[in-house]
Parts: sequence; C-alpha cells; structure tokens
Amino acid sequence: MKRLYLFHTIFFLFFISTPQIFGKEISMGVNVGYWGAPGGSLEVSLLDLNKKFPLGFILGGGYFFQSSPGNAEEARRIFINDNTGGVIQKEGTIYIAYFDITYPVYKSDGFAFRFLAGPRYVKHIAHFAFLGDNEIFDIISTPFGLGAGIRFDFDIAKNLLLKFNTGYDFFEKTQLGGHGQFYYDPDSVDDNPRLNYTYADADNAINQPDHYLKMLLGIEYRF
Repeated sequence: MKRLYLFHTIFFLFFISTPQIFGKEISMGVNVGYWGAPGGSLEVSLLDLNKKFPLGFILGGGYFFQSSPGNAEEARRIFINDNTGGVIQKEGTIYIAYFDITYPVYKSDGFAFRFLAGPRYVKHIAHFAFLGDNEIFDIISTPFGLGAGIRFDFDIAKNLLLKFNTGYDFFEKTQLGGHGQFYYDPDSVDDNPRLNYTYADADNAINQPDHYLKMLLGIEYRF
C-alpha cells in the first residue's frame, strides 16, 4: 500500500508541475544494452520544463533476456519434486517498467549531462524444462526497486539525439513461486513450502532481480 501511495504522489507532482506540457521538449526513443541482462527498452521523455523548474521526467518499459535464471536442479527440488533426469533447458525473462526524474547537471549546444533517479517494477520469469522427463515450470517474482544513474545526450541531427545511460538499481526481496503449488516469502511466513525448504533456499536457486547494473545506448526523436 505504501508503494501505491509513492507512485500516486509521483504522478500528482508530475501533473501539478507541468500545467502546460505542449511545446516542451517531448521525445520518444529506443535503447539497447545491458540492464541486469541484455535487451532493450522504449521510453518517453519530457525534459527541461523551464528555467525555474529544470526537472524532467522519463517513463519507459523494457524486455531483457537472462540466459541463466538459476539452478535448474535446485529449483526442481524446492518448487516441484525430487525427481531427476531429462535434458535441462532454462531461460529467464525480465519485464521492467520505470519512471525517472531527471536533473540537468550540464548543458551546452549539442550536449547534455543529466542525473536521474526513480522507482522500478519488474516481473521476472525463470523458465525451466527437463526434456524427456516431461517437467516444465516457471518461477515468478515481481519486485519493486529504486535506481539512480546518469545520462549523456549528444545531438546528431535537428530532432535526433544519441544517448548513453548508465546506473545502478536495487530491488526488494519478494515472493517466489508460480507453479501453482509451493511459494516462499521473504518474511519467512512461507505459503505452503515444500518439505523443510526456506525462502533463503529458494532465493539461492533463482537469480531474481537483486542489484542491477545498467548500461544502455539509445536513439531519441524530439517532437
């Protein structure tokens, strides 16, 4: 509930601070690179509102692919059963939504350097398959997080800029589950754990979002 109040407050401040958005520096862009895993994102930016209120806002969403979402054998024992066998296939998917507040540290003709920070929300899906043994399952977590970083903008055409964004995010520990039977909670009040396994066991088996380094290169178009 406190997180919902936080998001409501952020968007309330956004709207009361920008009574006349039209005509400001609105832009849309795409990023590719690394954010805990390789992938890309789409975002909309509203930057440099005016001299008295130099803050800006970025709203975006991304998809990142994780080649190793965790230990398949441990995940099977903790979330499914004690069976063995099968050819292992595994992959992880990271869906991320983010909102950043930006501040221009330095600006000149054709170049800008900004500080940014804001909340993140992630849906992480760890997919495991044991081919030949008919065992396929997903383990899901949905943590909130906070991040901060810097962004460099370089004008390359009249309405086009090249941007480089780097930063660091950290995420809360959240429930691990998703196969419909066994779940583990970070408060140690596990929802139907399997045998004597704990949240620490589940967390060690799954590479869910924890601390993420971000390095993204992108192109943005100004309207």
